[in-house]
Amino acid sequence: MLRTKDFISIASLWEITIKLTKKKPGFDVSLGELYYFLEVSKIEILPVDFSHLNTLLHLPRHHDDPFDRMMIAQAITENLNLVSTDGAFPAYGVNLIW
Repeated sequence: MLRTKDFISIASLWEITIKLTKKKPGFDVSLGELYYFLEVSKIEILPVDFSHLNTLLHLPRHHDDPFDRMMIAQAITENLNLVSTDGAFPAYGVNLIW
């Protein structure tokens, strides 16, 4: 089976880091452990670039969470599948898994 590249948005990592600093329930992993998992799983960090910002600028306001909106913009720009159960995501026409 051919495996494609897997990515995680830097926006996701930023949001996770904020939740870690706030000691949110369900976030009991350290940032170092998360980084190690990404490394051994060969998951690449997708940075934000200008093309993502341009897509974000033109997104309709179906969703107000800035991290989710950035992930949507990245998925649209890069034609990537997005893993989420968020009910607002289908309105953007992104390729969803879950």
